[in-house]
Amino acid sequence: METPSKRDQILDAFYELLINDDIQHISVSKIAKQAGIGKGSIYYYFKSKDEMLNALIKRTYAGTLEMAKELVSQTELSIYSRLAQITNACVADTKEFLRRSEALRNQTPSSDRVYDSAYIHQQFMKHTIVDFKEIFTEIIQQEIDKGTVKSTSASEIAEIVLIIFTVKIDN
Repeated sequence: METPSKRDQILDAFYELLINDDIQHISVSKIAKQAGIGKGSIYYYFKSKDEMLNALIKRTYAGTLEMAKELVSQTELSIYSRLAQITNACVADTKEFLRRSEALRNQTPSSDRVYDSAYIHQQFMKHTIVDFKEIFTEIIQQEIDKGTVKSTSASEIAEIVLIIFTVKIDN
């Protein structure tokens, strides 16, 4: 079995702590202790907890992002098939990330937990839109070029699709 990198150890520790505690109550010292490393190591890899959360979300979507990039070249598949595969994979990634904290959601949430949930959700939506817009735009542009989609702006359609997509993830 491959030993995780220090960066991954830190992200794993942060994720474990996020399941049981509010973001503002998670200190760098707690993360270091959970990861079994020195506090200084964390600052070598990350400047802040926000940066850690962003890295955690990027890691969550890494496989789907690679799959989405591969789907760009699979022009024999319909636009609907390609966008649906990406959407479904993102929904699955998001659900998996949140699955482990499901028991906590069944408890009466504190105001801190509600804030954390909203903040984490906002960060997931931001990454979804930023990370996948270029891919969606490219797939839609291919269809415009083929004449199967009528539009003057693939980017605008991608934004609309991503808005619908984030609503699906919301649900």
